[in-house]
Amino acid sequence: MAAAKVYAHVQRWIMRHDTPMHPGINFSKIPVNGWAGLLFTIGVMALFLIALPEVRWFFVRALPAGVLVGAVLAFLHRR
Repeated sequence: MAAAKVYAHVQRWIMRHDTPMHPGINFSKIPVNGWAGLLFTIGVMALFLIALPEVRWFFVRALPAGVLVGAVLAFLHRR
């Protein structure tokens, strides 16, 4: 209930001051294709494996499936 009151108060303040809202960071607009995308993906995976050691077993099992799906998608995209 308190969150709804804070939200309403902030919305009223924005309407009074005519402040344009910033849309925030949109990750779908960041181009990461080709080798840059591969490097980005490997870097993010390394960060997760370092920060969350309990997901390493999932990574070991998911890596072959991810490589297989990626190869199929790359093959279908080239057709």
